[in-house]
Amino acid sequence: MTTIFLERGTQLLQEILNVLNQNQGALSVLLSFLLVIAYIAQYRSMEKQREILEEQTKLSHQPVIAIDKWYIKDDALFFELSNIGSGTAKDIELAILIAPLPENTDTHLDRTINSEEIIWNEVNQIQEQEYMAEYGTEVSHQVIGRGALRAGETGVTVFAPYSIVIECWDPESNDHVFYSGFDNFKETNLDEEEDHYVNTGNDLFKFQVSFKYSNSLSDVIEEKLIWSQKFNIHEVDSLMDIVKAENVRDEDPRETIQPQNLRQPSSFYNNNSGGR
Repeated sequence: MTTIFLERGTQLLQEILNVLNQNQGALSVLLSFLLVIAYIAQYRSMEKQREILEEQTKLSHQPVIAIDKWYIKDDALFFELSNIGSGTAKDIELAILIAPLPENTDTHLDRTINSEEIIWNEVNQIQEQEYMAEYGTEVSHQVIGRGALRAGETGVTVFAPYSIVIECWDPESNDHVFYSGFDNFKETNLDEEEDHYVNTGNDLFKFQVSFKYSNSLSDVIEEKLIWSQKFNIHEVDSLMDIVKAENVRDEDPRETIQPQNLRQPSSFYNNNSGGR
């Protein structure tokens, strides 16, 4: 039986070879077609391997920023950060949003990050140097880097200054209004005759702090709201005043991080060491 199958197989193979010998053109086309299919399969396999490798690289070099604490001092926003991930964090940016609230508003603040309302500010990485002066302890800020944090760096202080320009979102005009410092912001919004008056009449504004950073490939890793509260413009004279415990109204603690100003209000305001 085996001999019969072998003979028939040999005959079939011979017939196929005879057909191919008689149709050399068809054989060439067939081989070219099979070669193209092989190339396509190889390309797809290599592309898949490349995607897997890129994803593994991203995961193995992913920054994770922990916010150790944040505070406002002298109308500047300070964050102390640690990168507990395995990759460099780039494009670290902070944002403060101030906007008037509608009259008779009793609802919680909108906690979504509206890209139109926010102006992101690149941060400066600083080193705080404390020294004793004739009239007590003073602090100097030495800028040592901008907007990046390597893996393993801990307790790094970054800041974004707001003493020169205060930005406020005006829902009425759907645009930003800029003031030359906090004094100008307050004076303007206590006088209805002023050109840049955005106060809705109840003297209440929302104050929100946001934070974001990217990885080394410039992919945004995290963008989130850090703090959300209301304040009365009559009760504050600076950004620092806004987060004093007695001036905070209807803060929204869900997934937010309290400023150092709230955790240690007395020692913080009486100490010039930047909240340390």
